[in-house]
Amino acid sequence: MEVRIESKSLDRQGWLRGMFFIHDRTKTIYIVDLFWKKTNKVSTADLHRINHRVRQLKSVLSAGEHPWKSVE
Repeated sequence: MEVRIESKSLDRQGWLRGMFFIHDRTKTIYIVDLFWKKTNKVSTADLHRINHRVRQLKSVLSAGEHPWKSVE
């Protein structure tokens, strides 16, 4: 998989951050967060948000559900 973003204004916009979770059993990589930052620093709030999303994802996976299916 490749993600490519090309733009002349990219440097002026800041840093693109992607946070991933790797599920070892199924050898699947999940993108849990993708966001722009003005600085190259991951804040405490970012880490809390990412950890929350990873906990939710692990919960769904351990229940045998598929995270991309909509719940109705």
